[in-house]
Amino acid sequence: MSSSTSRANSSPAENQAAHLSASRLIGLGAWFGLVTGLVEGSGLLAVFGHGWLNSSVRVGVSVQIVWISTLVDVALYVGLALILAAASAVVPKLRFLPVAASIFTFVTMMDWCGLTARIAPLAVLALALAITVNVARWLRKNPARAHRFFFRSLPWVVAAAVLVGAGIEGTLRVREHLLTSRLQKVPANSPNVLVIVVDTLRADHLSLFGYPRLTSPHIDAFARQGVLFDNAISTASWTLPSHASMLTGLYPHEHGLQNDGALDNRHRTLPEAMAALGYRTGGFSANTGYFSQRTGLARGFLHFEDYFYSPGDMIRRTLWGRV
Repeated sequence: MSSSTSRANSSPAENQAAHLSASRLIGLGAWFGLVTGLVEGSGLLAVFGHGWLNSSVRVGVSVQIVWISTLVDVALYVGLALILAAASAVVPKLRFLPVAASIFTFVTMMDWCGLTARIAPLAVLALALAITVNVARWLRKNPARAHRFFFRSLPWVVAAAVLVGAGIEGTLRVREHLLTSRLQKVPANSPNVLVIVVDTLRADHLSLFGYPRLTSPHIDAFARQGVLFDNAISTASWTLPSHASMLTGLYPHEHGLQNDGALDNRHRTLPEAMAALGYRTGGFSANTGYFSQRTGLARGFLHFEDYFYSPGDMIRRTLWGRV
């Protein structure tokens, strides 16, 4: 009697909040994906982009991670919403807003608590579960209020995500355009300059240096058309300090980048010197661990590409992609 009476006395809003259609479930997943992704991307940028925490995880990111994380998380949560919609044929309660929102909350808390990689996995799990339990209690007591909050704010969350993404990409493009427009005009006979670095390539395994197998036909062709140095000595035995020396013309003890870290602003770099002559400079790196924005070696390039060179690399630099 009490159960049927309570259902009869339920308000339309509570009845609507109690059961979600498939489209509403997807909308709820999109809400959580957008909010989770914006916070995750900002956190990853702070931790791994600006080094605000001394994390043991070496994942370089730049400002684009904010909208990349958002897209990845939206896809993740919408996929989870579709799974819940399909599973609701067996477990109907999965369509109820308090249940679905609690599941999404747990995944979100796992994301936010784990993005710094400073908390142990079991501790992340326990903390996320504790927060979810408290959120679930509120959702059960206030289904109508929760329904209004999620679906009335969804358009605003979508708008905020679009503005953030457009603002990031627009700012980067405007900055490059402004810097390029300020370059002085170079003489018409100025040569184009292309520097190609193949990291950790052994000279004694190149055919132009006498290796019996034909391992480097294109490099051999370059050597025949130009000048070949057969006694070149690196300033260091590994990537980071030697590349900093290439860009500054200094020994490691002079530019200071001898161990892990970032090149400081004390010394002028090759791209800065070229830009001062009017050259439009661009850098493209496949060694995203060392020759990257994170290590300061992108300074002076008007255009620089290291991270996010493919969809796979984009996903791997998000939290769930890393997991």
